[in-house]
Amino acid sequence: MPILEGLCVDSDDGSPIIFGVIQVRDQSKRNIIATTNTDEKGAFSVDIPEGQKIWCCLFGQIYQPICFQVTDDEGAWNPIPPEGRRVRVESVKVTLAPAVE
Repeated sequence: MPILEGLCVDSDDGSPIIFGVIQVRDQSKRNIIATTNTDEKGAFSVDIPEGQKIWCCLFGQIYQPICFQVTDDEGAWNPIPPEGRRVRVESVKVTLAPAVE
């Protein structure tokens, strides 16, 4: 099965988004096709079905959804490659909302 992996960091200070839930959804954004969590370094890796055009939703420490899509270098939809290949998401920049007092 193809693998999608990446790193989730706070865009303000570069700190990792730890133990955030990642949901991989299909192009409709309604159907969840895989889930995983970020680790203590903000990294994630998940097996996904072949040939899917996918969106990913991160539910971080504050459970605020942040969506991103996997695209090629020109910004076009990039289906996941054949089995055994990896797609690397270099980073997902996340801006956390300020704490409510």
